[in-house]
Amino acid sequence: MFTPYINTVYSQDYAYLNNVRIPGMNDEIEFTHTLENLKTCNFTPADITHVLNTLAAILELGNVTFGTGDGNASLPPHSKTSVALVETLLSLPPDSLAPTLLQKAIGTTRGKTTTVDAAVDAALLSRDTLAKTLYTKLFDWVVAKCNKTLADATKHMMERARQFAPHVPGAEVSEPLYVGVVDMPGFENAKENGFDQFITNYASEKLQVRA
Repeated sequence: MFTPYINTVYSQDYAYLNNVRIPGMNDEIEFTHTLENLKTCNFTPADITHVLNTLAAILELGNVTFGTGDGNASLPPHSKTSVALVETLLSLPPDSLAPTLLQKAIGTTRGKTTTVDAAVDAALLSRDTLAKTLYTKLFDWVVAKCNKTLADATKHMMERARQFAPHVPGAEVSEPLYVGVVDMPGFENAKENGFDQFITNYASEKLQVRA
């Protein structure tokens, strides 16, 4: 099920992960549990591949760096390789991603967008914005799919409960309960906050909005 396009499986090779190590955690076991949980929530093999490819693309984006040839951002050879890999992972046309990173839109006139070559700072901002947007969209999609699975299961249980309730004295069938994440304390006390804490905090905030 692991994406065939991933460049490496070592966390230290990805800038966004910043060589994160959590004592006592076995990443291989956690990864297996994650795949099992996705299957439990009715994620198809194609869905899981989509999740893995998107996450791999996000990590690979973090490895894209920019050089300065004439004062504007340019892609060194290793970054061109990473950009091409991201295009493959996201099923984008070849050579379609680099212009969005290396050029900056300055306005639109009569439906035509005017762009200029981006400086390194602007290119880095575009890279990180794209990575965050991809993660946000993926997170929303995973949560929506999990919610649908839970809603379908709850609907089935409620229908079954209504069938048996009339035969049980005093039994009442009300609307189903739900469990929500209200807070996730503790990270603010950590000496260092890494990418994993950021992702967990972000997920918590998104879930609070839905609560």
